[in-house]
Amino acid sequence: MVRQFVRETLEGSRVDVDDAVLVAGEMATNAVRHTPGPFVVLIHRSDTELAVGVRDTSPVEPSVMHADAESDGGFGMQLVDRLADSWHMEAQADGKTTWARLRLR
Repeated sequence: MVRQFVRETLEGSRVDVDDAVLVAGEMATNAVRHTPGPFVVLIHRSDTELAVGVRDTSPVEPSVMHADAESDGGFGMQLVDRLADSWHMEAQADGKTTWARLRLR
């Protein structure tokens, strides 16, 4: 559902839609796996970049795990780190928002 939302929202824009879909999907998967409550996907676009955010109820900062081919998971933030130009977390009183930024073409 998240991937479809992002794909439909960004269709025809100057961004690599496949990268944005993958980034949003991986961050949403992290929210499902590691947080106790609901999450929200956010998309902000400027003239130069696209910001994809996932807002969830956990205060725990995501991290890039160095999983290998034998690992069962742990690749999500590795993918985000490689595909996005940058990413960061903003703490809130009731959770956090993790943002990934991708340059527009």
